[in-house]
Amino acid sequence: MKKGKMKKSREKIILKGEKGQQPSYREVNLIGDHTLDRLLSVAVKEEKGKSILYYKVEGFITLTDFLKINSINQKLFLLLLQNIVIVLKKLEQYYFSKERIEWSLDFVYVDPATWYVYFMYVPLQPYESEGNLKGFLCDFIAACSFESDETLNYVQELIEEVHHNTAYTVSMLDDFCNRFRTSHEKKEQAASASLSHIWLESQESPENIIISKFPFRIGKMEGVTDYRIYNHKVSRKHADFIKEQEKYYIIDLGTTNGTYLDGEQIESDVKKELFDGMSLRLADMEFKVHIEREE
Repeated sequence: MKKGKMKKSREKIILKGEKGQQPSYREVNLIGDHTLDRLLSVAVKEEKGKSILYYKVEGFITLTDFLKINSINQKLFLLLLQNIVIVLKKLEQYYFSKERIEWSLDFVYVDPATWYVYFMYVPLQPYESEGNLKGFLCDFIAACSFESDETLNYVQELIEEVHHNTAYTVSMLDDFCNRFRTSHEKKEQAASASLSHIWLESQESPENIIISKFPFRIGKMEGVTDYRIYNHKVSRKHADFIKEQEKYYIIDLGTTNGTYLDGEQIESDVKKELFDGMSLRLADMEFKVHIEREE
């Protein structure tokens, strides 16, 4: 097993390959042109017959540190798992080897501005990292500090599923996320069926938002919003949704990065009517508005 020597700081990771290890420039280029944009960017230099890889991690935090400073609830747990699935499915799509992923939580990173997960991939041949998806998930769950009022049935279900499968796959994790998400949304829809017929479909991630009461506030600050978005570009109190005489409206609450309807920024503190099929952008998060009218 060829690993190479690694040095790590807050700004970068340097991996010095061994003799005989050759870089895959196909993989380097796909990472560099952002085809695989959830992998850490990497540059390759040749020195004395060896490949040296440079990874930029400035502005990111390790998944280990992220889990130390954040309490985990159902929504954040699912969001992180779905982000992990997005990365791994794209690796499969472009025939990248999962054996060249560094699976340690100390080499998996989170962008605190977007909460996206980034993996360190080593485009050297031969190269075989330690660990696999199964071990990574076990470490990930063990590192989570769940909120005290959380019911952890969903966590136990994943633990049992991982342990009962010798080779736990990306498709298995994807199926779990879809089941968990569907079950969670059905509960929210049942609870809000008599109150609301409007919901927001995310265009960039599997995170949909059901407007369950009025007024309904969205933002990134816990305790003052009805739905917390884990994206630092969204304002603490970003937008209110209101209902008047069977019509739905959105109000931008003086945000830093704006609220947009069908590509046009709306004025702060002025209600704008929502219609089915509209595109809605909160800072850099894209949604499609769905409004279901009663017959």
